[in-house]
Amino acid sequence: MAFVWVRALGGAEEEHEEVLLAAVSVTKGDVVYGASGYATNATIANCKTSNIIGVAAESVDNSGGSAGDKVVLVMTNPLNVYEAPTAGTLSQSQVWTNVDLADAGTIDEDDPKTNSAGVVKIRARVSASKALVSLNYASPTEA
Repeated sequence: MAFVWVRALGGAEEEHEEVLLAAVSVTKGDVVYGASGYATNATIANCKTSNIIGVAAESVDNSGGSAGDKVVLVMTNPLNVYEAPTAGTLSQSQVWTNVDLADAGTIDEDDPKTNSAGVVKIRARVSASKALVSLNYASPTEA
């Protein structure tokens, strides 16, 4: 399960950044966040709007190395829209809600957040198990 880039809103160009990777393995499509200066996908409950980096554009395994031994290319444009799998069944009434992640590549559609605190905004229902989403960067409630 993973986030798949669909488009950038307003015709914006796709942006990528090379980010130093923690001692973890990331899969293309994983949401990554900053921890101690490195990109990681570990302990996804620690991913907040204030530390989210973006979505991994490639798979990189640094689990056998030290933090910073490798870099990962990350899609960082806040206007990006992704297709993402859901942990359960998505209904139309959940569109335009803010939610957190079930894991690094799946949204938790049954856990709506208030005040834009969720890491992900559900923008459209693709099917009962897929949504179009965007990432919520730097919510004032968590920054």
